[in-house]
Amino acid sequence: MRAALVLLLIPWRSPAPVLGEPGVRDWQEASHLERILQSHPAEAEDARRKLLAWYTLHYRDLRAGRRVEHILWTIRNQPDLRLSDTRSLRIDEHDPAFAAAAAAWEAQVRRNPDNPAVLLRAAEHLLRTKPERAEALLERVRKQARARLGPDGLDAPPPPGGRWWTWAWADGEVTRLQARLYVDALLGVTARSPWEAPSGFDPRVAQSRFAGAARRKLDSSGDARLLAEAAWWLHLAEQGKAQPSPWGVPVAWSWFQRAERLDPGSHAVAVYQDAFQQYWSRQQPPRVPAPLRRVRRTGANAPEPSFAVRAACPAAARAAAPPEGFEVGFRLILRPDGTVRFALLDGAHPTAIRPAEEAVRQWRFAPQADGSTPVETETQVRVRVCGPEPGE
Repeated sequence: MRAALVLLLIPWRSPAPVLGEPGVRDWQEASHLERILQSHPAEAEDARRKLLAWYTLHYRDLRAGRRVEHILWTIRNQPDLRLSDTRSLRIDEHDPAFAAAAAAWEAQVRRNPDNPAVLLRAAEHLLRTKPERAEALLERVRKQARARLGPDGLDAPPPPGGRWWTWAWADGEVTRLQARLYVDALLGVTARSPWEAPSGFDPRVAQSRFAGAARRKLDSSGDARLLAEAAWWLHLAEQGKAQPSPWGVPVAWSWFQRAERLDPGSHAVAVYQDAFQQYWSRQQPPRVPAPLRRVRRTGANAPEPSFAVRAACPAAARAAAPPEGFEVGFRLILRPDGTVRFALLDGAHPTAIRPAEEAVRQWRFAPQADGSTPVETETQVRVRVCGPEPGE
């Protein structure tokens, strides 16, 4: 199973509430939480989490003046505080407190060299001011994660009452942040607001040695997740411009196309590429082709495979399988010629996922059309792994 990509679909120009955090209803409640923190600063974790989210949502409001104070306290005392949205700890690079926060993160990196939450947050803080340092921290986390993950990118869930993060999560976060690191360098972005809107550009950054290396790494990458993340981040940047750059959209489209070839089982590639193509085929039709119309056919109308490969039964799956085997569900997107474009996992036992996916990608269906018009078709299938042989 691939580590989930944490990709935010929030347009820069219309902020939404901080994702997943418990809400504060109004400023009166925020004042009440402040009093709780003053009385019990080391024990009021939930109050601090709520205030960080509320102040981030209203970071331009003068009443959010204690936001940076809470951020610095969190970095220095609870650097791996569980947060659903890391924007709660974002400080604009123009803010006078940015340097103090950077120093606090570096101190925490020295104290917690094996804590991926700390290293990732430190790297995120330094993405635009010290890109080489940020990249080094991300690579450290990647090595730590890959050393602990199995070939399928799986690890055990954290113990109850212990750490909240997993190594699979850390591996996915490295990819997300690395994509933003590289794309921001290519664009010359030097600062971002807490809502990630660009707040500073420098053409020298876009022409730097680091930016050149970043472009070469992306253009030659075999990592579909990294390419999809980078293409989506570049899409958001170009979407927000009055005059998109001549190179941004074609480059993002080429990354998406390669990501699809590399990993047609990736939800990120399927979802983000579709959204990208829908938008830019209308804005720049010569550069991005219009997507084919897609129809959904399930139940009695679902297409039957004309050629189906039986899934292999590796030893690990055989040892864990019940007598009837495992069933693995997929949402398939079929091309007009009946081949599988995307095979998106619906859920299954971890040991059964890879053999089921490798089999279903080889399936073939009759050509897909709506009347005389070729279409893509979305359908659902179940693949059995380690079940009884046909006729048993």
